[in-house]
Amino acid sequence: SDDKMLDAKLYFEKALEIKPKESSVCYYLGEINRLMLEYDKAIEYYKLSDVRLSKAHIIECFYLSKNRDIFDREQNNIIYQEEINPLLASIQTHASIRYDLPDNNLFCQSPFEYIYHSKLTAEEGFDTDLIKDINSFSRSLDFMPQELLYNGNQSAGNIFSSNEPYIQKMKDIILSRIDNYRENFKDSNNGFIKKWPSNFKIQGWIIDIKKGGNLKSHMHKLGWLSGSLYLNIPKKEDPSEGNIVFSLHGADYPHDDKIFPSKEVDINKNDIVLFPSSIFHHTLPFNSEENRVTLAFDVYPVD
Repeated sequence: SDDKMLDAKLYFEKALEIKPKESSVCYYLGEINRLMLEYDKAIEYYKLSDVRLSKAHIIECFYLSKNRDIFDREQNNIIYQEEINPLLASIQTHASIRYDLPDNNLFCQSPFEYIYHSKLTAEEGFDTDLIKDINSFSRSLDFMPQELLYNGNQSAGNIFSSNEPYIQKMKDIILSRIDNYRENFKDSNNGFIKKWPSNFKIQGWIIDIKKGGNLKSHMHKLGWLSGSLYLNIPKKEDPSEGNIVFSLHGADYPHDDKIFPSKEVDINKNDIVLFPSSIFHHTLPFNSEENRVTLAFDVYPVD
C-alpha cells in the first residue's frame, strides 16, 4: 500500500542519515521511488548504489520517463560497460520492438529460441513416490498472497533449503536438466550461456492456483535461468487452460501500439519448462475445481 511505501521510505531515509551513501540503502530508496513513479529521484539513488541491478533500473527509469534520445544515450553507455543481466535484456528487447531497432542486449537475443519444454521421467528419478512426497511436502508449507497472483498463493522462503531427501533428489533432477540445457545451447553467443555465473544458487517455491486464477505477467530480474515444474495441471476444458504464455511485452512498459510477439506453451502434468529469466510470462486461467500446482525456480548469480 501507499502508506507502507511511505513508511519504508522514511525508514530508509533515516538510515541514510546515519550512514550516508550506504549502497544497499540507496538501492532500496531507488526501488521505493521507482514504484512511486518518482523516476528522477529513483535515478539519483540508484546512481549511489553498486547493487547488481542498479544500472539496469537506471535504464528502466529512463525508458519509462524520458524521450528516446536520452534512453538511447544511456543504453549505449551501459552496453559499452558490458553490463549483463535479465532486467536490462527485457528492457532492451522491448525497446528494439517499440523503436524498430536491432536488439543489442548482451544477455539473450531471440529469447523464444531458448524456451526448453520437456517431460520429467521415472528413469531420472521423477517417479510416483517422489511426486507423492513433493506434493505432501508442498501442502505443509507456509503460503502467502503474492500481488501477481490472482486466486492463488505462493510458498514462503526457498524450498531447496529443506534437508528432506526427496527435496534434495528433486533439486538434483532439476540441476541435471539445467546441465542438459547448457549443453544443448553451448554454441550460443548469448551472454547468459557464454558468461554463465561461476557461483550460482537455485531458489524454489510452490505456486498453488485455484479455479479461475492466474499468474500475471512478470519477469525474474534477480534470476539468470528460470523454470517451472508442473506437479498438477487441472483437467482442461479448453486446450489453452492453465498454459504458460511468454511475451516480449510486460511490466506496463510503453508500447506505442506496436505488436509484441508471444508464445504459448501447452503444458501438462510432470512437464518442465526452462527459459531465460529475461522473458515476460503469465499463465492462463482454468475452470477445473482442481488446483494448478507448480514448483517454480530460479538459478541466480551469487557475487
